[in-house]
Amino acid sequence: QSANIFQVAQQPGLKALGSNMYEWEGHQSIWLNPRKNRFNWFAEDLWGGPVDLVSLVLFNARTFEERRAHFKEAVAYLTQTDWQTFDAQKAPKAQPFHYYLRDQADKKLTEKYFSEERGLSQSTIQSFEEKGLIAQAQWRNTLEDGRYFYEPIVVFKHFDKPNHMVGASVQGIQAYPEIHKDHASGHLKRVLKNSGAYGGMTLDIGQPERLIVFEAPIDLMSYYEFHRAELKDVKLISS
Repeated sequence: QSANIFQVAQQPGLKALGSNMYEWEGHQSIWLNPRKNRFNWFAEDLWGGPVDLVSLVLFNARTFEERRAHFKEAVAYLTQTDWQTFDAQKAPKAQPFHYYLRDQADKKLTEKYFSEERGLSQSTIQSFEEKGLIAQAQWRNTLEDGRYFYEPIVVFKHFDKPNHMVGASVQGIQAYPEIHKDHASGHLKRVLKNSGAYGGMTLDIGQPERLIVFEAPIDLMSYYEFHRAELKDVKLISS
C-alpha cells in the first residue's frame, strides 16, 4: 500500500479529468487523496489504497469479499512494477480554481435540454438557475487536424460556501459521438481543471441532518424533481 496512488492510477485504465479526479468506465467520481495516498469513489461509497484501487479497476472488486479474493492478484500487479514509494511531501499540491467560462444570458438551449431530454419541470430548472448552480456557456473543442469548433454546454457549479466557487463540471447539450475524443459517451463530459477534490454541486434543503450523494449533477436534479415535496433538512451532493 506504499505505492504512489497517482502513478498507479495512470496504469489500470483510469482517465484523468482534473488534478485529483479520475474517470473509470464513464464514472466521473473517483478522487485521489494526495495527503493520505488513498482513493474515494463517493457515489459508490468505496475507498481504499493502491491495492484496493487495482482490485476495483482491474477485477471490478467492490465488496470486501471480492477485494479479498483478488488481493494476491492486485499485489502481484503492483509488485511487478517499480513504483515510487509514496511521499506525502512530494504529493501534487492543489492549485487554486479559476472559472474561465463565460456564462450566457440566453439559457434557452439548457432549458430545452433539461425539459425535453431529461424530463425536468420548468420550476426545477428555474430553481437551480436562481441558486446559481447551473449556467449555459460554450466549450471550444480542438480537432486532431488543428481545426476547432464551439458547442453549447451546461455548467454545474460547485460551491463550498455562498459565493465561493471551488469547481465545476460541464455537460454537452448536443451529441458529437464521432467528432472528438472528449465525446466518447456522445455528449461532452468534463470537470474543469483544479476543481476541488472533496465536493461537487450541492443543494442544501433546510438545516441538513443527512447527506445523499449522486454520481452526476443531473442525477441530483432528477432526484430533486421527483422527491422535492418530501425533502427536508438534507444536503444533496453530486460527486
